[in-house]
Amino acid sequence: MEKEEEKKINIYPILFFSILIYFLYLEINPKIRGIWLRKGDDNRLHITLNGLKNFILYPFKNIKMWLPNMWDMNVFVAIPIISSLGYLLTEYYKK
Repeated sequence: MEKEEEKKINIYPILFFSILIYFLYLEINPKIRGIWLRKGDDNRLHITLNGLKNFILYPFKNIKMWLPNMWDMNVFVAIPIISSLGYLLTEYYKK
């Protein structure tokens, strides 16, 4: 019997796409639009990294962000969930 060589899954692309999916979700979710992509006075879209930084740090200022109904807005909960689902999908389709 030959031993099959197991392919290892690289977690970094999964993590990258999880973060990308989450940041896109922030802009399409009607509850929390305008976190990192805002219209300026000239009516053009601008990327505001300061707004994103404040949003990422907000769970450390408000304990309610750790409740299950707020998990979609908590980066420290949402990205691991998205990454885990991405990893499981990759494992499933690898077979």
